[in-house]
Amino acid sequence: MVAVMMQGGIALFVVGSVLILGERARLREWIGIGAIVFGMVMLTLSLPSGHAEGALQPNTLLVLTAVLLLAGLAPMNVERLKDSGAAAAIFSGVAFGLGGLFTKAMTDTFLGDDAGPVALRIATNPYVYGVIVTNIAGIVMLQNSFHSARGIIAMPLSSALSNLVPIAGGMLAFGESLPADGAAAAMRVGAFGLTIAAGVLLAGSREQLPAEPVVIRAAVEN
Repeated sequence: MVAVMMQGGIALFVVGSVLILGERARLREWIGIGAIVFGMVMLTLSLPSGHAEGALQPNTLLVLTAVLLLAGLAPMNVERLKDSGAAAAIFSGVAFGLGGLFTKAMTDTFLGDDAGPVALRIATNPYVYGVIVTNIAGIVMLQNSFHSARGIIAMPLSSALSNLVPIAGGMLAFGESLPADGAAAAMRVGAFGLTIAAGVLLAGSREQLPAEPVVIRAAVEN
């Protein structure tokens, strides 16, 4: 849920891409972007119902990390996705999502063990290094995506996956469950489906950046 709240700038980024960078989206791309924003709204509405949380399951998190990394790298083998920048955006979203999971694991582990100096507890916490590596990888791959893909596609695609990974990972590795309220649970599941569908729509975009560098529109034209 925390990861979802951190992605509230997607709509502003899209508006900025249109108004400042002069980017334009086709109908399927607008549908994908709209699905992401609507999914965020659904998740927001489901927050008051709360959630049940269990304990961290380190082995499950380790296996989930390996599976997600392989899944995130798979699109690199698809030439069209690689050339369009979608593959890099997908991997960046997976990396950022894993960074969110590692941040929670790091915090839970740190607070659960209050013995010893703080500096030593930080240095010996393996999730600290996971947070650093995944976030650096996410930034690098997002920059690579911006090199080939329009920002209006790259950023929502990356952000959608960076939401999806913590939601799924929270359930699998931290024992978090859906709300007991049926309506709230349905909204979260619906948002889950919208995020996946939106990712498919945006990843299928065939339009790339022009060969020449992007020129930012001047705020005041002569």
